[in-house]
Amino acid sequence: MKIGEFIQKHMNEKQINQAELARRSGVPASTISSIINRNNDRVAIEMMLKLCEVLECDIEEYINSLKKEQTKQMPSLFAKKYYSLDDYGRKTVNVVLDYEYERCTYVEEPEDEEEPTFEICFSELPVSAGTGEFLSEEMTSIIEIPDTPFNRTADFVVQVSGHSMEPKFYDKDFLLVRKQPSVYEGEIGIFVKNGEGLVKEFGGDRLISINPDYDDIYFNEFDTLVCYGKVIGKV
Repeated sequence: MKIGEFIQKHMNEKQINQAELARRSGVPASTISSIINRNNDRVAIEMMLKLCEVLECDIEEYINSLKKEQTKQMPSLFAKKYYSLDDYGRKTVNVVLDYEYERCTYVEEPEDEEEPTFEICFSELPVSAGTGEFLSEEMTSIIEIPDTPFNRTADFVVQVSGHSMEPKFYDKDFLLVRKQPSVYEGEIGIFVKNGEGLVKEFGGDRLISINPDYDDIYFNEFDTLVCYGKVIGKV
């Protein structure tokens, strides 16, 4: 039995089409089609295991059926020698056959393409989700992050220091920030209060800490408060 026939047999039993099998196994639909339609016997073991897992069948079933077919097709002299061996001898021959079969039929899966990235400005001084750290515009560098349409809407990246914004943002998280001079109440922004950089939810008369273990930060007319932008997500 060819690999394609084996896969098709279990697809029919499970009533799964190629598209569904591809979705659930992660094996490209084009590869599954090639295996089935061309009866391609050169299939990577890892790929075969993924297909068998979805189809709830044992790869040993295929290997055993293959051994039976190969045994039937052996030249009579070889078959005579094989069946004259004791159990230990047959197991030894089977181990060698299994190893050589895998070596000769293994096809390495193509390497994943490298995810595209783009450069964005990064503040090297973290913004505090605790008591406050200084945010300097001069202390910046360029980093690369995944190039996605959403990430492209950010103007710069900052890193969180502290735990007052948990569970929304955690210590060491990298945040995407869109430059804007203010945010609405209930939105999270990057602020500098009296020289200290903070990531907080804006509450009108205060900066709110999401973590109840931390106090909110109130300010008055004598405080200097600057909004550097709105936090739109994290990298």
